[in-house]
Amino acid sequence: MKEEVTAGETRNTALVNRIYLQDAIVTDAACQTPGVSRTWQGSIQIDDRYRKLPKVLWLQHVFAQVSWEPNDSHASTAYVTADTVGDLFPASSDGKSQSIVGRELWVFVRVNGQWRIAYFTYNLCFPAYPGA
Repeated sequence: MKEEVTAGETRNTALVNRIYLQDAIVTDAACQTPGVSRTWQGSIQIDDRYRKLPKVLWLQHVFAQVSWEPNDSHASTAYVTADTVGDLFPASSDGKSQSIVGRELWVFVRVNGQWRIAYFTYNLCFPAYPGA
């Protein structure tokens, strides 16, 4: 998840290709703006998404809650809920940055001993962790 932050901040598509599966899916669920959800599928579309991201001042994925399948040292899938927080560079000359706040769901799979992102959905409308 930290490498995804770096990829978002730097628009580094080589890093994007290293952390995502080739047929991964990224979805903006558009919680606050129903009807404008967007999905990127596969490395070409996901690379294009990262190239076009707005400039990020700072970004973090926080309050991560992980569950494993199976729930032991042989886990091959990890499900993670978290919150997104951050700021985008000012889009206008008023000098005000734009806050980023949202909820996320990640699915990671282990491939050749490395964890790769299979699904990443952000801007969700459900609590990211119990009690939220």
